[in-house]
Amino acid sequence: MRAIVPAVLAIVLAAAHPAAAQTAPAAAWGEPAADLPAFMEAYAESIRAGDREAMIARYDPAGAWMVSAGRGEHLDPGEIADIYRSDAWQAPQAFEWQGLAYIPTGPDAVTVTGRFVWTPSDGVGRTIAYHGQFVRVDGAWRIRVEDETPVAASR
Repeated sequence: MRAIVPAVLAIVLAAAHPAAAQTAPAAAWGEPAADLPAFMEAYAESIRAGDREAMIARYDPAGAWMVSAGRGEHLDPGEIADIYRSDAWQAPQAFEWQGLAYIPTGPDAVTVTGRFVWTPSDGVGRTIAYHGQFVRVDGAWRIRVEDETPVAASR
């Protein structure tokens, strides 16, 4: 009976304070995302510089899911490299992250949400909604999922 009381109390407290229940796993995992903002800024610098090899190296060695508008596919590392090494991929004139939020999803996993503005050579910025899942592989952050979906222009 005594063992049941703490469990029941935890359930009651979680029901009374749902926000506390939602933050409990993050507290248990510590702050796995503390160094992820620096990774994201370095990623942006790689994009702006057109450093294809640096961008390729940021992906999970097992490959990554690429998603847009709710449709996705898993690409192996060779397919990811082919995208960045192709003539179709061109570095933008400008690139800027906006409003990134870092959400711990495990001891070595973080979801990043926000937007970025990609300005190609025509000089017209395009806003893209961004959702990425990052995992720590051999001590370094790697991209496992990227969802990049254009945001419709507001009228």
